[in-house]
Amino acid sequence: METLRVAVCDDDRVYLEQIKEEIKEYIGSMPGTVDMQVSLFTDGRRLYEAGQQHPFDLVFLDIEMPERDGFWLAEQLGISCPETRLIFVSSHESWVFDAHEYMPLWFVRKGLLKRDMGRALQKYFQVTARRKISYKIQGGFGAGEVLLRDIMYIECNGHTLTYKMSGGAEYSVYGSLKPVAEELRDYGFLRIHRNYLVNQAYISQIEKQDAVLKNGAVIPMGRDRKKGVREMMMEYGRKHGSRLCD
Repeated sequence: METLRVAVCDDDRVYLEQIKEEIKEYIGSMPGTVDMQVSLFTDGRRLYEAGQQHPFDLVFLDIEMPERDGFWLAEQLGISCPETRLIFVSSHESWVFDAHEYMPLWFVRKGLLKRDMGRALQKYFQVTARRKISYKIQGGFGAGEVLLRDIMYIECNGHTLTYKMSGGAEYSVYGSLKPVAEELRDYGFLRIHRNYLVNQAYISQIEKQDAVLKNGAVIPMGRDRKKGVREMMMEYGRKHGSRLCD
């Protein structure tokens, strides 16, 4: 499993620990499993040097720090580690306007730390980190842990769920699609039919009655779900620069 490398930089050690605990609490509430390493820094230069040795996936940056502030560090990381995603943290909401220049994923207010951290992490895992999340398939023979990114779709036939994987493997287990759909709703999976839950990343085209996957598989859409599916896929297409709906 790939390790998710997270860094938190704040000159206030109390907030360092609070942010770390919020991250751990959120990860513990997720349906999947994430192998994560959280590194704490009180000095932006030390974080920058560590990132040069081994880039971080996600960095939480306090904006107001002595010597080098969060904006300076964001600029340096943007040049040397463009794949690193940034989330700014501040006691002052007014900084949000200046923060936009550095294209952060989110802005966390210290006064609303728990709420904003939850939203920031949800956004990160929706947009960026699904490739690192393992999901435990439970309920029958052949079940085990897989990466969410490798699940193309899940088909329900009676009381049997079949997980169709991108590499061609299939896992059949006893269960209901409803709780699985609720678990995976925030991770890019769409309930396009009462019997199908599909990973948006594998949909290449939305037609009048069906969703066509990148491997050529055709999945029917439920009549009562078509409008919602189309809207969600059009939004997905805008974010990823592709045209998916006829």
